[in-house]
Amino acid sequence: MTTRRLAESDLNRILARGSSFASPALIANLVSSGFNLETEFTDHFRALHFAASLGRVSTLNALLAQHVNLEATCTNALRAIHLATIMGHTAIVRALLTAGVTPSPADSSGYTPLHYAAGKGFQTIAHELLRFGADVHARDEAGETPLHHAAGAGNDGLVRLLLENGASREVCNFDGLTPAEVAQDAEVLDTLEG
Repeated sequence: MTTRRLAESDLNRILARGSSFASPALIANLVSSGFNLETEFTDHFRALHFAASLGRVSTLNALLAQHVNLEATCTNALRAIHLATIMGHTAIVRALLTAGVTPSPADSSGYTPLHYAAGKGFQTIAHELLRFGADVHARDEAGETPLHHAAGAGNDGLVRLLLENGASREVCNFDGLTPAEVAQDAEVLDTLEG
């Protein structure tokens, strides 16, 4: 009997089928049959990146039990915490943070997970990131903080959350603009000028 090497499409199918299929037992069986959970596929995605981007909590927990590298990067220096944030998977973000993932790693554009949460309007995720020590003052490659992103997206709730956690109204991006000057919403502008 010949053993076929696990391909990216196989792993993606396993993870996409959900919790009952990508169980801890299956992950353990993959490992015992010689599959390296740190194998890189297209765009340097590993099993952890697939689980985070697909929002598969039970798969993530199975991978955590196998002690995978939680800080591994894929394309554009994205980590699992970035992917889960971008996709709005609060439970994955929470599980990663609880497992000890760094809350403020920067990707190749300088975006931290908090930048993504602020720009996409994911207030619950932003709250979780802040609870675990995310840096409200982190700057991306344009010199923008998460507050710039929240203001630009017109999300008053996130603007307020960031201000309550010490974000500066006065910080300028590399074009010399404050968060109020990038605000697209009157309510956000009132909050920032208040």
